[in-house]
Amino acid sequence: MLVFTISVQAQKINEIIFFQKSGRAIINLRIEDVFVSIDTDGKLLHLSESGNQSSTMEIEPNTRTFSVNADTDFDYPDKSLLSSSFNRKISYYNDFYDYQSGKLEKVNGVKFSYYSNFYDYQKGKIESIGNLSFSYYSDFYSYQSGKISTIDGIEFEYFNDFYPHKMGKLKSIKKNSKHIKITVVND
Repeated sequence: MLVFTISVQAQKINEIIFFQKSGRAIINLRIEDVFVSIDTDGKLLHLSESGNQSSTMEIEPNTRTFSVNADTDFDYPDKSLLSSSFNRKISYYNDFYDYQSGKLEKVNGVKFSYYSNFYDYQKGKIESIGNLSFSYYSDFYSYQSGKISTIDGIEFEYFNDFYPHKMGKLKSIKKNSKHIKITVVND
């Protein structure tokens, strides 16, 4: 009897925090047992491992915030000596291409990709996280230039420049069939 094992890397968006004025967002997602908070410009905001019950938390060099829910001691390991199982789940791009330099490359085998510098309005923005895709409006109309067009099939539409007080503001969010929580910051 032949048995095949298929490894599926699960990534699930928990929440999208959308910034009205800039048209960028923070994506909070879980990739297996790792929680990632990253903005659409590729800036890593938070990274943590769920189920980590140790009383000492190692703060990774690229982590901007962290959270705990129990008494915890903290350690700041030397970047050159990182070897914990958590650190082996994470990799970063080198500085060969400036649009992805130092940004998150993989979490648990799920690849993060970023748009190249071919178009300025999307340079370095997240293109995909595993099978989750991201797209942005072109710079044809200034009121929507570089703003999010879709995140994993969810469509974002903006008001045109007919009414100055609405120009470039969020007009609608459509096709949120997975009922992902979207928080809009009206900045």
